[in-house]
Formats: sequence, C-alpha cells, structure tokens
Amino acid sequence: GLAVTWPGDWVAFASSLGVRVSWDRHLAVTVTAEPELHGATWGLCGTYTDDPSDDFVLPDGDIAVTAATFANAWKVP
Repeated sequence: GLAVTWPGDWVAFASSLGVRVSWDRHLAVTVTAEPELHGATWGLCGTYTDDPSDDFVLPDGDIAVTAATFANAWKVP
C-alpha cells in the first residue's frame, strides 16, 4: 500500500515496503528507509550500508567516480 499525507508544508508518501519520501513541493526531497532495509537497497538512494564508498553503485555493480555518471546511469527512457 501507499499512504499520502500533508504534514505541514511537505507532502509525504509512505509505502508498505518501509520507504518514505517527503517533498517540500518545491525542490527538496527526503527519502528514508526503515532499519529492516539496512543493506538491502540500491539505486539512486544508495545502498544504505553506512559506507559512503559504495553509495554510487551503478546498475552493473561497478562504482561511479562522479555523481553525474552515477545519476545518468540510472536514467530510464
């Protein structure tokens, strides 16, 4: 399931998978994950391992050198 709430100036989306996305309706986006997902995520939100060296994992498993390379690798048509 998906729940949408408006706590103050933010819009929050919470999924039954344990991920919450909050948006300020302008530019800021915050993504949080439940502790049970520690080490079980990947993609644009990182690996959630508390190890910055593996935050830029590309879809093929390699590590991107720059943020731009990382972000561009996750684009979809």
